Amino acid sequence: LLTGNLKHWGIHLLPRFFYRLSKSLMVNLNHIERIETNQAIVGSRPIPLPTGTRRNLMNQLHIVRTR
Repeated sequence: LLTGNLKHWGIHLLPRFFYRLSKSLMVNLNHIERIETNQAIVGSRPIPLPTGTRRNLMNQLHIVRTR
């Protein structure tokens, strides 16, 4: 957990590993367990997905789909 201005941290974090969901929320793509309709599960913690971010987030991930 990092505290501080996300604009500052976003400059230093690689975009291939981190995705900014909103003004106050950034997620490490390597720790996303699954994506549901309106939330991403990171570990055991649900993170709400702001409107319009799901598709862009999905495009950032290497996805393995199962039935």
